[in-house]
Amino acid sequence: FQMPYRLFVPPDYDSNSSYPIVLFLHGAAGCGTDNQKQLSNANQHGSMVWAMPENQAKSPAFIVAPQAPVEKLAWGVMGQAPSASLHAALELLDYLEGAFPIDVRREYVTGQSIGGIGTWAALITQPTRFAAGVPLSAGGDPNVAATIGHIPQWVFHGAQDTVIPPEKSREIVSALL
Repeated sequence: FQMPYRLFVPPDYDSNSSYPIVLFLHGAAGCGTDNQKQLSNANQHGSMVWAMPENQAKSPAFIVAPQAPVEKLAWGVMGQAPSASLHAALELLDYLEGAFPIDVRREYVTGQSIGGIGTWAALITQPTRFAAGVPLSAGGDPNVAATIGHIPQWVFHGAQDTVIPPEKSREIVSALL
C-alpha cells in the first residue's frame, strides 16, 4: 500500500530535543494521489494552521498530512474496522517516531469531515496512543464513546453543515460526557 504524505519539520528543529507530532486527516476534497490536495482548498486551513510561524514559535511540532487515495470511507468508520489508509497513516507515525525525535506522549490526531470521522476512528483503533483528538465537522459512533472517553477531545462542528449533520457530533459528545 502506497500513500503520499507531506511532512512539516519545525524550522529550528534540534535532533537532541523531542517534539510533538500532529497527524492531519484531510476531508473528501483531499483524496487522490497527487500529494497536493490534502493541503489545498477546503483542507488548507486544517493542515496549515499548525505550521503557521506564530504557532510554531509557541509550540514547535512536526505535522504529517497523508493523502488517502479514495473518497468513500477514506479513513474508515468509527466503531468498525479502520480503512487501509488509516492503517497506513498509523504505520507512518510509527516510522516517523523512529526517524525523528518524536515525543510519543504528545501525538495528536485531527481532521475535518471524513478526516474528522477518521480522527475518531484513529482514537478507537489506538486508544492509548494519542494525547488528544480534534475532530472537525464529523460524526462518530456513540456506542464506542466509553473506549475513548479518557482521551481529551476538542470537537468542532458548524451548525449549518449540510454534508455531515451537526447532530452526529452532538450525539457522540453527549455519549462522551
